Formats: sequence, C-alpha cells, structure tokens
Amino acid sequence: MMNKKVMDVSGGKDLETQRVITWNKHKGANQRWKIVYVDQFKEQNKGLIEEFGLYANRAFYIRSRLPNRRVAECQGNYDVRQRKWRNNDVGQQWYFDPVQKVIKSKKWNNRALEVQNHSNGLGNMRCYTPSARWWQQFKFDDAKITNVKNPTSMEVYQNKDTENQNIVLSKTHGRINQQWDIVYVDEWKGDPKKGELNEDFGFYVERPFHIVSMLPRRRYLQRVDPASSQEIVIKQPNSYKEQVWYFDQASLTIKCQKNNQSLNINGNGSSNNLNTRGTQTNWF
Repeated sequence: MMNKKVMDVSGGKDLETQRVITWNKHKGANQRWKIVYVDQFKEQNKGLIEEFGLYANRAFYIRSRLPNRRVAECQGNYDVRQRKWRNNDVGQQWYFDPVQKVIKSKKWNNRALEVQNHSNGLGNMRCYTPSARWWQQFKFDDAKITNVKNPTSMEVYQNKDTENQNIVLSKTHGRINQQWDIVYVDEWKGDPKKGELNEDFGFYVERPFHIVSMLPRRRYLQRVDPASSQEIVIKQPNSYKEQVWYFDQASLTIKCQKNNQSLNINGNGSSNNLNTRGTQTNWF
C-alpha cells in the first residue's frame, strides 16, 4: 500500500514456477487475481465452463458463418483449414480440455489448437503439442473465438469462402469471417435431405418454387437470354421451367430448373446484374 505496487507474474509469462514479483500497476492479465476459498473450491471438469464458453470434453464442430458454412479441420495433425462438413470425420471435431484449458483435436488428442506465432499472436492457426500457454487458450464469446490474452480472434483468411482456405488469428473486428458457431456433435443432425428445411438458408431442399415479386402484378422471376449479363427479369406466370427454381443442398445455391445453373451475381459479384451460371459455390 505504501509504494502502490501490486503482485505481478513476472514478464506476463504463464509458465509453471514463473516468479511472482511486485510491479507498478498497469491492470494487465498478469496482475489480475481471483480469491478462491478452500471450502468453496472445486475444479470443474464437466458441463459448461463459463469462463471459456465451452462444454468440457464434449465434441463439437467449429462452423464458419460464411455462406458455405464450412468447418475448421485439423489436417495431418498440423494445419487448420476450413473444409466442407463430412459425416463422422473426427478430423473436423474438437473438444475443450478443462484441465489444460485448451481446444484439442478429437482425432489427434495430443494436438491443441494454437496460433503459430508466439510473439505477437497473429498468423496461421495450427494443431500442436499442448502447452497450456496463452497462444493455445481461446474462449467462445458472441460468435467469436478469441484469445484469452490479446484482442485477437480466429478468422477465415482474406474472407475467402473457399475449400481448404487457411484459418488465422487476426485483430478482432467482428466481421463475418470472424464469426463461428459451436455445433456439438451430439446435437448435429447432419445436412438436411430432400424435402427438409435448411434453417440457415430458409429453403426446403430440392422443393421447386417460384420467386414472386410483391409489386402489384405479382410477376415471377424468370431466366431469359442465357448469353446476356442481365438475363434475370420478371414476367407474367407461365408454364416454363425458366420460372421454376430450387435450393441445392450440395452447393447451397438457388438453381433454375431449366438448366440446373445457379442464380449468380454477374462479374463474380462486382456487378448489379443477375444471371445463371455453372455452380461455383462462392458468395456471389
């Protein structure tokens, strides 16, 4: 109290037997403490670990909120990339270890999720030997997977919703490529089948429909000239397949029944015009 210094874990290093000293107050994590009374202490090893927002030892998928809803996958017990969900592939499953407080691979339980750069905590995510250091400790909060020490969050690199895209740790901004859902394996029903509702997209799978304008004449969306960049128009209802559409679960796109091509924003999303094109499964 006399010198206004506080207890401080030296160097901010979260290591076993690291020295504790006194230092000028700066409110860093290495100066924050919690008083836990012995008669109340109980190490939590099951249920929801509220501090980290994850259930202990319960397998889950880390699913991106980018349009294709790919999941984080530990590849070859090292790389972490986003891939399309595959049924019962444990390389895509993770669990929270409440003892070391790290996210581990279900396939390689001797590998924990970590950021490769241990200096500034930015860069590629990977699977590595568990050390319980800050670069391996993350919490799930408000749809973000954030580091416990730094204001950084896991994201799909360059916002590219493509297969095998890198997953990295970057400064937190909260945009969609940093948004994730934790989907527990015991609750996951798998992809919806034909006739079932895809709740993420709001369409029934492969169930034909018309897209009806709410302007007074209630005209239908129709594909016209396939050579045009402006081939989507509204027309009076007719019996043509050019007015019939369906949601394709495999590509997560709306397809025209006439040619089975996907509704598309022309110019790879750079235009205002709509057309139909061969399916690319990109955001446009």
